[in-house]
Amino acid sequence: LDRHAWGADALPGWFYGGGADGARALLSAVAGSIITVVAVTFSVTIVALTVASQHFGPRLLNSFMRDRPAQLVLGTFIGTFAYCLVVLRSVQGEGDGYSVFVPHLAVTAALALTLVSVAALIYYVHHVAVSLQVSEIARAVTSNLEEAIDRLYPEHFGADAGPDQPLPKPPADAVDVPFNSSGYVQRLEGGRVLEAAVKADVVVWLRVRPGDFATEGLPVAVAAPPPRDPDAFARQLNGAIVLGADRTDQQDAGFPLQQLVEVSLHALSTGINEPFTAVTCIDRIGQGLARLATRRIPSPLRADDGGHVRVITPLDSFRDLLDKSFDPIRAHATGSPVVGGHLLKVLSRIATVAQRAEDRAAIRRQADLVLVSMAEWRQDPSVKEQMENARAKVERAAPA
Repeated sequence: LDRHAWGADALPGWFYGGGADGARALLSAVAGSIITVVAVTFSVTIVALTVASQHFGPRLLNSFMRDRPAQLVLGTFIGTFAYCLVVLRSVQGEGDGYSVFVPHLAVTAALALTLVSVAALIYYVHHVAVSLQVSEIARAVTSNLEEAIDRLYPEHFGADAGPDQPLPKPPADAVDVPFNSSGYVQRLEGGRVLEAAVKADVVVWLRVRPGDFATEGLPVAVAAPPPRDPDAFARQLNGAIVLGADRTDQQDAGFPLQQLVEVSLHALSTGINEPFTAVTCIDRIGQGLARLATRRIPSPLRADDGGHVRVITPLDSFRDLLDKSFDPIRAHATGSPVVGGHLLKVLSRIATVAQRAEDRAAIRRQADLVLVSMAEWRQDPSVKEQMENARAKVERAAPA
């Protein structure tokens, strides 16, 4: 465009109209300033990650590293720096042995990108300050939790689906299918597992679910009858399971719950002792579990086209996720009636939307355990009255 569209005299007055030396000085100053800002921004990011790791737990670092606004800001800085270098190379002065060429349009674009970078820097400072607040961290993790629940438990309660089928147990001749590597189960390709079972004409009982840690040599599943080619079947089954260094929320609703629990436990540790941070996380845990309480738990049975059961998969029930969330917090909140009372309050909220009798029973059980854990504080008449009133609300919301 600079070479073919306009001459310098034809450009609007607000375009850059200086010479080659001025363009070089301007582009050099912008490039030098931007790379300095990039270095400072990376330093701020590292400090933010360090603070988040120390105060909220290292497993939250994945959420910060996937932060799209931060990626866009850093990309803007680096893109501006690279653009200035490219344009700087195209500037030709009188002593360069070429005809004089000043890319007025490109230099003007560099100035515009500089203004964009300044705005991005201001936004980034604000974004980092907001993203390190516990309320924002809990909100972001809960958003991931709700998305995971929607993916894994998509069916709402409607008409009665009838009684659950009893789960078949492995017969005596079932054989173990071992893992060929170790790591956390991040994703399980159900279609490929079913295809492998149909091809080998076996029934597969999976022993792991997303979020479990797989150890090389231990069984990923048992199969019956024994497959004709055990090695080939083991390779197919292992190929259907994606392992990694960390848990993810792609197929594991328990992972974002664990992240919220981890923040709560950090807050309740003796070195920090910040119960209201735990209260914020408990509210968000209750939000996710209330959503789960309105969903059907999918059947663990997977059948082939002929209707024959081929795969039996372990699934997290409502009680599993409730206990995984509340048990650790309850154990660490024995010295905090504020947290204990709030656990009961959130349990009563969840109970109001619980549909299954077994879910309501799990909520009542958890409420009783909270009362037991607060036995020392119940010596105080005021605390005792508050706890018993909160427990009564749970009972009314989740009748037997």
